[in-house]
Order: sequence, then structure tokens, then C-alpha cells
Amino acid sequence: MNEDRMSVCSFVLRCTPCESPSGWRIKVTHVQQQVELTMVSLDEAALYMKNMLERGQKHDGQAGGE
Repeated sequence: MNEDRMSVCSFVLRCTPCESPSGWRIKVTHVQQQVELTMVSLDEAALYMKNMLERGQKHDGQAGGE
């Protein structure tokens, strides 16, 4: 990966106990875009972050470049 073209992608996760099936309410904030979503599982949060990272690579022109 070309380090000159790398961009930062940051997330903030807040996990709060609640009465959902998983027992958690998870808020994920994408810092650069100021987008906040609420999810009920860490798997769902991880998938969202993975998708955002892959989207960022495609936007930077780095998809498939390795």
C-alpha cells in the first residue's frame, strides 16, 4: 500500500448494557464523516467498520492494488 495515499479512518465505539437479545447497545461513530449508528452486536459493528474501511480504500484508489 502506498503510504502517501493512506488516509485515516477512525471509529469510536460506546457499549451500553441494555435489554436487547445481545444485552448491549453499541453506538459506532465514524469520526471523519461524523456518522453515528446504533447496533446490537459487536459482529454488526465490526462489519460496518470493515465496510467503511473497504469503501475508503476504493475511494482512495487503492482497491486491488496489493
